[in-house]
Amino acid sequence: MYEDEDGNLVVDDEPHPILDGRGAGHHIPGTLFSELVRRDGAGQVGWALAVRQEMHPDDEWDIEALLLWLVAHADLPCGACTAGNCPAGCEFFAGYRRFYEDPRLESHLVIKGGEVGWSERTGTFVPVDGGDQI
Repeated sequence: MYEDEDGNLVVDDEPHPILDGRGAGHHIPGTLFSELVRRDGAGQVGWALAVRQEMHPDDEWDIEALLLWLVAHADLPCGACTAGNCPAGCEFFAGYRRFYEDPRLESHLVIKGGEVGWSERTGTFVPVDGGDQI
């Protein structure tokens, strides 16, 4: 999905993998990878996802849609939060992003009060995809 010149959202009719980078990074030192594993240790259930990719800005809509989908299907640690409802007002760290030109992490992906968003280094909370609830 992307935004055209007129500001309209356009669905890409030719889907492509967005987390498929492997090997050495072109813009950042290190290795590109994506790994999804089942957590089956004592007291652990569900899945764990680790990703280190160089993303093109045009893929931001797809990434945010994927993040919203993943969070909507996640079991949150407090046990009180469900899709779109967090009576306890919990806040959980879920990941971070850094543009390869930036030497520091600028924003963390958080789930705050049932809403998914980026917690910027400045302390502001920016909802993902217009503030869709999980």
